[in-house]
Amino acid sequence: IPGPAGAAAPGPAGPVCGCGKPTWNQQWNEKCSKTCPGPRIPGPAGAAAPGPAGPVCGCGKPTWNQQWNEKCSKTCPGPRIPGPAGAAAPGPAAAAVPFHAPAAPGSAPRGVGQCGCGKPTWNGQWREYCLKTCHGPRRKAPGDHSSFICKLDPASSEYKQIEQQFQASWDKGKMGAGIPIPPIKDIWDVVDDNLRSRFMTRCGQIGDCPTHGHGTNPGNVQRRFHGTKMKCKFAGSTCVDTTCSVCGIIQTGFQMKYAVKGKTPSALFFGRGLYSTSASSSAVRFAKVKAAVVGAVFVTLVACGKAEVLEGSDLTDTSLEDSDGPPSGFHSRVVNHPHDAQSYQNLQKQFGTPLLFCDDEVIVFDDADMLPKYLITFV
Repeated sequence: IPGPAGAAAPGPAGPVCGCGKPTWNQQWNEKCSKTCPGPRIPGPAGAAAPGPAGPVCGCGKPTWNQQWNEKCSKTCPGPRIPGPAGAAAPGPAAAAVPFHAPAAPGSAPRGVGQCGCGKPTWNGQWREYCLKTCHGPRRKAPGDHSSFICKLDPASSEYKQIEQQFQASWDKGKMGAGIPIPPIKDIWDVVDDNLRSRFMTRCGQIGDCPTHGHGTNPGNVQRRFHGTKMKCKFAGSTCVDTTCSVCGIIQTGFQMKYAVKGKTPSALFFGRGLYSTSASSSAVRFAKVKAAVVGAVFVTLVACGKAEVLEGSDLTDTSLEDSDGPPSGFHSRVVNHPHDAQSYQNLQKQFGTPLLFCDDEVIVFDDADMLPKYLITFV
C-alpha cells in the first residue's frame, strides 16, 4: 500500500552496505564485510561522514590495546592511525616480565584481563596472553586465589622452551642408548599463588648467593625436573585420590614428610630431602613402572641458595643415603654426575637399571624450596 499522500519515501533504517546488510562498523559508505561485492552507500543527506568507530589499526581492525596510534597485532603491516582530535595518546607499554618471574597481582583494573607482560590479554579475559607469541606468565584476576591450571598452547614460546629443555637434556651422554624419549601429550601451567608466594618469601629469606648455570637471585633459583607417579588421567583438574602424587603436589606443593627413610631401593641416595634433576631422562625414571611411563614430570623452580657441591665419582660409599640435611653452612646439596656415585652403581647391579647421564641432582631440605611450575604429561 503506497500510503497517504505526503508519506515519506522508504529508505534504509541505518548504515547499510549496498547488499542491504548493516555495515561492519555501523558507518555509512562502508561494506558489511571485506569480501562483499555490494557497493558502498553514502547515506542520506546529513548523515555523519564515515570514520572509525573506535581505536583502529590502519587495516580497519580494532587495535590490540584499544588505544589510538597502535596496531591490531605485531605482524600487521597496516599503518597506525593517530585518531580524531582530542583522542588520548597511547601510554607506554609495560616492560616485559621474564617468563619464570611472578607477575605483580592487581596491577590491572578488575574485568580487564592482563597478560604477564603488562599488556591487556587478546580477549580481555584473565589467564590469557596478549598474543600467542608472548611468553609473559598468565595472570589471575585480583582476589582469585584458586589453583591455577592452564594447558599451554603448543605454538607458544613458553611451550617450546619447556619442550626443548626436556628433549635436549635427555640422557646427553647416551649411556642408556636405545631408551626412547616419551612423546609429550600436554604441558600444563600449574602454579598456585599461595605456593608461589611461599616460594618467593623463601627466596627473599635466602637472599643473594653465588649462582651456577642459569641460576638467578635472590635464592640462586634453578629450573629442574621432578618425576613422580600419577593415579589419575590428568586433564586439567586435580583428582580426589590422596595417593596421587601429581595432584597432591599441585595442590600442596612438595613436602618433606614424604621423604621417608628406609625405602628399598632407597630414592634418597644423597640425603633425606626433595630431589630434582637437570636431566629429563632421570626424572622420567621416577614416573615409570618397568618400561611404561605411568606418571608425569614437573618442571620446578628450586631455591638452591648456597649449595654444597659434590662430585658423584667422589661418593664411593653410601654414607649419605637417608642422612638428614641441610649440610652445615649450606641451603642445599648439588651432586654433579650422580650416575658415577656408588649408590647408583649399586642400584644398577641390583636391579639392572641402566644408568642415564645427568649433569646434576639438586637436593633441598625445606618444603618452600621447590615450586611446581609446569606439569608434563605423556602419550
